[in-house]
Amino acid sequence: GDTHLGGEDFDQRIMKHLQRVVKKKMGKDVAGNSHALAKLRREAEKAKRTLSTQPTALIEVDSLIDGEDFSETLTRAKFEELNADLFKKTLKPVQKVLKQSGLKKSEIDEIVLVGGSTRIPKIQDLLKKFFNGKEVNRGVDPDEAVAHGAAALGAVLSGKDGGEVVVLDVTPLSLGIETVGGMMTNIINKDTTIPARKSQVFSTHVDNQEAVTIRVFQGERARTKDNFFLGKFDLTGIPPAPRGTPQIEVTFEVDANGILSVSAEDKATAKRHQITIEASKGGLSQKEIDQMLKDAQDYAKADKEIKEAVAARNALEGHAYTLRAQISDEDKLAGRLDETEKAAIQEAVDAAIEWLEDNPEADKDACDEQKAALESVANPIISRVYQQSGGQGYGTGAGSDDGFDDAEMDDDEFADEL
Repeated sequence: GDTHLGGEDFDQRIMKHLQRVVKKKMGKDVAGNSHALAKLRREAEKAKRTLSTQPTALIEVDSLIDGEDFSETLTRAKFEELNADLFKKTLKPVQKVLKQSGLKKSEIDEIVLVGGSTRIPKIQDLLKKFFNGKEVNRGVDPDEAVAHGAAALGAVLSGKDGGEVVVLDVTPLSLGIETVGGMMTNIINKDTTIPARKSQVFSTHVDNQEAVTIRVFQGERARTKDNFFLGKFDLTGIPPAPRGTPQIEVTFEVDANGILSVSAEDKATAKRHQITIEASKGGLSQKEIDQMLKDAQDYAKADKEIKEAVAARNALEGHAYTLRAQISDEDKLAGRLDETEKAAIQEAVDAAIEWLEDNPEADKDACDEQKAALESVANPIISRVYQQSGGQGYGTGAGSDDGFDDAEMDDDEFADEL
């Protein structure tokens, strides 16, 4: 639903109309008269309720202003005209929930009315037309529907049998961490049913990295600077090791009350750190959430290009650093290369790393071109070593930045980095 739209909005439209009528009939402006406005407000609400069952409503106010009485008949047609745009607005949450659930209008079993204002005939007519003539369910009192829903949700949360009705909440926006380049890596995606728990394994990005910072964000944009910052913490005491070696598991858990817990654990040492973020403290309003979703749609193409560029950059960087490690390790390539071959690969690696440093905003095509240039030097040499060794491979694994690498990847996939 729309928490910013309700019966008071309809009352206000009637109020404005009655003020105009008073000015026309009595030649007096009641806008600054709080006593007169209070009387009109009571009559406006009463008229609204009457028009839900009757075609007309008689509005009578004794001694409205300066001892003069006021009376006016309000028709249902006029009421609908005054609120036409607001009535249409009530369909937006319906359209939104259908889109998010992936359901068609024809797949809806029942249309349940929630809230007293859904008694207004025009709103029911709009719903009926929207659902291609399907009648609304009038079996539940609209004023009691929220209480029924709360009771059903309470049964679910308490573990008691709630019958066939299951009411579950979902995450309104994706939850994730910042990775190298200020990128957003989602751990729990938007519209995931809660409670929910998901984990992902990352690794360090630089050699001998002993600490990582976990920055937690909420949103749908490619870069964290365009999302909502929730909190951060450090995981320290990681044993020094080559990049890509440590296994660090990041876990997100959202309980039934919307409270988020984020933890990071170094699997080698079992060292662990965690923060808890309550949804009610400094969270986003529905209006802000809607704006973030709109921004994600508006900038979808640009964000896609950013993600592709960062992925290509990570692939090039990871390939370069892994080659550097391989030609320095006697148990890998170093012991099987002559000095000329080693120097050729080293020169190509240095050129790639220098190019990355000089071109921090390079796009996907440019990064792919540089990776192809690096491979054109290294691959023929590695292929020769592979053939001479009788088929035993010397693969070039993946690496990351000064944060994390995803530890679960294919040969040519390089993870997001913190």
